[in-house]
Amino acid sequence: VGCVVLSLFSQGMFLHLFADMLGSLSVIGSSLLIHCSQMYIADPVCSVLVALLIMWSTGPLITHSATILLHRLPAELQSALQQCVDRCRQLP
Repeated sequence: VGCVVLSLFSQGMFLHLFADMLGSLSVIGSSLLIHCSQMYIADPVCSVLVALLIMWSTGPLITHSATILLHRLPAELQSALQQCVDRCRQLP
């Protein structure tokens, strides 16, 4: 039972496709609401909800990309680096 780790490019591509799908579903849903019940507020409400969901879902990707661009050590390598430093300090 392994965990699949995606590259930043793959994550960004997935999120882009997910956002496109959400946008399309939002248009279909709001169009149906407007057509069936004359709820004209449905279009801006769906648009705002999709925008908020996209911003929320891309937060971790942006944060991880920013740490790489700032040349910071990824969190998953921090303990490995500390172990290497400790082993080097034990050398005679």
